[in-house]
Amino acid sequence: MMFLKSIGDEAPEAIEDLFSLGNAEEWARKYNVKAKWLVDFASHARRLNSQGWVASQPSRDLRDVALATWAAAIARRRGIVGSLDDAAIKVDVDSDSETLDKRYAETHCRWVALSLFVKGMTNEQIRERWPHYQDFHTISKRKHAMAKILGIDLPKSAGGRPRKT
Repeated sequence: MMFLKSIGDEAPEAIEDLFSLGNAEEWARKYNVKAKWLVDFASHARRLNSQGWVASQPSRDLRDVALATWAAAIARRRGIVGSLDDAAIKVDVDSDSETLDKRYAETHCRWVALSLFVKGMTNEQIRERWPHYQDFHTISKRKHAMAKILGIDLPKSAGGRPRKT
C-alpha cells in the first residue's frame, strides 16, 4: 500500500490522468504500467468513483476528486488484501539485503513512483530531493530492487555507459 500512497504523493498528475482518461488500461499504456495488480487497482479506484463514493462531494475539482478516490481505494484495499509487505512474503520474493534496505521501503517506493509516473525523472534528480544519498548508483540499485518486489518494469533510462567505438 506504501507504493500506491507514494504515487498519490509524488505524482498526483498521474492519478488525475487516470480519472480524466476514464480507463485503467489506457492509463497503464500511457505510463507503461505492466504490473497487472496496479492496473487492477487503478480500475478498482475508477469503479469506486463511478459509484459516486467520492465524486458526489461538492466543490471539488478533478484532482481533488481523483486523489480522494485514490486514497479511499487504498484504505478499502488495505482491509481486503493486506499490505504489500505481506504479499511479498507470500510469494517468497528474494531480495538482496544489501540492495534493498527494508528500513527505507517508503523512500524506495517514492523513487519507483517518480521513475514510473514523472516523465524524464533521473536518478540524479531523485538524489537532489534526497541529498543524504550521495551516490545515485545506490538510488538506482534500491529503486530497481523495490520495483522487482512490486512487479514493476521501470522505463529504460536514456543514460548508461557510452558505447565503445
